[in-house]
Parts: sequence; structure tokens; C-alpha cells
Amino acid sequence: MKEKRRIRSLAIGISQGDEKAFKEIYYIYFERLWRFACEYVIDKGEAENIVQNCFLKLWERRDGIDEDFHISAWLFTVVKHDCLSFISHKNIVAKKSDDLIFRELKANYDSLTNLEFSKSTLFEIKDLVESALEKLNPNCRKVFELSRYKNKRHKEIAEELGLSEKSVEAHITTALSKLRITLRDYLNPK
Repeated sequence: MKEKRRIRSLAIGISQGDEKAFKEIYYIYFERLWRFACEYVIDKGEAENIVQNCFLKLWERRDGIDEDFHISAWLFTVVKHDCLSFISHKNIVAKKSDDLIFRELKANYDSLTNLEFSKSTLFEIKDLVESALEKLNPNCRKVFELSRYKNKRHKEIAEELGLSEKSVEAHITTALSKLRITLRDYLNPK
């Protein structure tokens, strides 16, 4: 728990332009990210470029970091997407030259596409979702939870809460829109 608070504090420092906090995050995560990238990209130099680029993206988007930002999940997601892009490009080149390289890259691409992150990363994303839901007005949150967590249809929700089906649809649209905004960097970090 202490480590989480320290990481969160460093992330807020980065949002304020604190280069020392950025360097500390870099030292905490660089090797882990690099090893992760090496598993899929194979070329250690390219893996390093991908991770360096990830940290560049972090610094460039530092103004978007707030107290709900989960830096670990974001960093690994960016590296994952950049590895996928790199492998995809290499696949095109390898198709034309070496069948064995192409098959290896294809296997890595498929593996990385289906990769599930650790439980701690998933908990970070779950915390983000919960935080976003807490910011919704109570009716909107209740409608969303009944729809997504209880699998109730719009008509059932409308009857239960005394709302029109159009109101239920509007609440769900609002909730999904806010969740997309909150999770945009984790869904597509580019």
C-alpha cells in the first residue's frame, strides 16, 4: 500500500512537471517494461526504443495525469500497443523475405494480442471504473449498474426505477461516455 501511494505521488509530481519524479518512475519501470517488450519484439534494441518512446509519451501527456491515473497499467498498455504495431510492421516485411521469421512474429503478435495483464493491473483498472462511476449522478449510476452488473433490460430498469425507457438509455449512454473518457488511455493509449 505504501508503494502504491509513493507511485501515485510520483505520478502527480510528473503532472506538475517534476523531472525528478519522472526519473524515479523511469527507474522503477524501465527494466520491467523492457523485459516485457523483449519477450515479444525479440530485438533488444527495438524493445528499448519502444520503452523509451513510452516514457516520452508519458512526459508529453503529463498534463492529463490526475489522482485517478494508474501509471503502471498505462505504461504496460502503451508498450503492449507499440509492440503490436512494431510486430505488425515487421510481419509485412517478413512475409516478403523469410517464412520462419514471419511465423515467429505472427506467433508473438497473436500471443501479445491475447495477453491479459496481472491481477494488480486489473485492480487498478477496476478502481478507475469505480472512481468514474462514483462521479456519476446517483440515478445514472444506478441505471448503469442494473444494466451492466445485474444484466437487466432497459424495460425492467425503467419499471423498477419509475423512469421511461428513453431515460434509461440516456443514463447508460452518459455512463458509457464518461467511462470511455476515463479509460481512453487504457483502451487506446496512443
